[in-house]
Amino acid sequence: MKFSFQASLLILYLIGAYLNMSLFITETIFIPNFISYFCAICLLLFQVNKSAKLNFIYFFLGIIIISILSIIFSPNLAAGIFKEKLLSFVQLFLSLVSFLAVILTLYDMNPLKVSRILGVFLCILLAGAFLERIIPPIGAISDYFRETVYAFGVYTSEKRDISMVGFVRPNFFSREPSFLAHFIALFAILWHILSRNRYKTSILIFILFFSIVITGSLKILLLVPAFLFLYLKDLKKLILKYHILVFFSFGLFMILFVVSSYYIFSERIIDILSSKDQSFNMRILVPAAVIGFALARYPFFGVGLGAKENSLAIFNDTLTSFGYDWMVRLGYEPNFHSFSLEVIHFYGILGTLLMIYIFNKYLLRTFERVDKYRFWGILLLISMMGGSPFVGVRTWLTVAFLTYSISITDLQNKRREHKS
Repeated sequence: MKFSFQASLLILYLIGAYLNMSLFITETIFIPNFISYFCAICLLLFQVNKSAKLNFIYFFLGIIIISILSIIFSPNLAAGIFKEKLLSFVQLFLSLVSFLAVILTLYDMNPLKVSRILGVFLCILLAGAFLERIIPPIGAISDYFRETVYAFGVYTSEKRDISMVGFVRPNFFSREPSFLAHFIALFAILWHILSRNRYKTSILIFILFFSIVITGSLKILLLVPAFLFLYLKDLKKLILKYHILVFFSFGLFMILFVVSSYYIFSERIIDILSSKDQSFNMRILVPAAVIGFALARYPFFGVGLGAKENSLAIFNDTLTSFGYDWMVRLGYEPNFHSFSLEVIHFYGILGTLLMIYIFNKYLLRTFERVDKYRFWGILLLISMMGGSPFVGVRTWLTVAFLTYSISITDLQNKRREHKS
């Protein structure tokens, strides 16, 4: 498989997004994901002399305008909060530039090549996770890399891993195990959409079970509802044609899936059901409560882009009510672990509705209704995997690749129907 310089930059962009390395300018000021930002700017230079699609430009400007409105009309309750808003705006601007560079580059490339790039990445991550599990020296090398390269955010809770899933979860050179699981699930979904491999469904099911066993991450389970969103059109046709057989096959698969998942994650599922799982509470329950209280005070444009400290008092009160007083005493930084929840928190009800309108009006302009459902369903599921802020590279990487993948496959399907 031959690669152009443009494709090589895209590969390096993906590597940078996975590694999530920061470039420190001072002790406190740094550029996150600087490898990805640098590659995105280089990719954008290839598009300078080309006519960019106007809908992408309008989309870019729309997000910028809504973000400015959020900054202007949101409160400034904490000291230095306006500075935090501006820094978040700068990061969002860079991420939107990277989005523009990547999506224009993708439309310049052959879908088969993009599919192969994603497939190779997926294989490397799965093989790396497997080898790290069975060959301790590889895990030691991965840990040494993480401790040397990353200045903060390195996962060190091996005892928690053993208590939850019975083994130390692999990291494979990323900051933490959840990053590895996130990219496995993300690349699996995107590869499946673009791939023309006749066995891709069977391969995806194998990846689902294999990655659950290897990574021990609940995030991988989100592949199941994502898979259903991918086949909304086909599922309707199958039900109308085969009726009972479809329901029987789906029921059998779900029983197998639930039993195997419970066998692997039984301890954690019990903790979740009894509200003892700290990770689940911090990712789902606490953010939902905080957003509810914050929107009651600032319903229109939320607390402001990047202004988590505006609702810090609400966050601390919620943590205390859940029994996490020690986090309040340690000065725990609010984290919503979901870019979709962050959007609601930052932009409020009016800002979020405007954001959805901009997406549908310009980014998804050519999508059929069912494809819009697929896009939003999969995007929300990916946002539930956590670990990616709204202003970050990974969020906009996901938006770019998902938009491209669904639009290209829809175009290919229409061409095949036209020929037949």
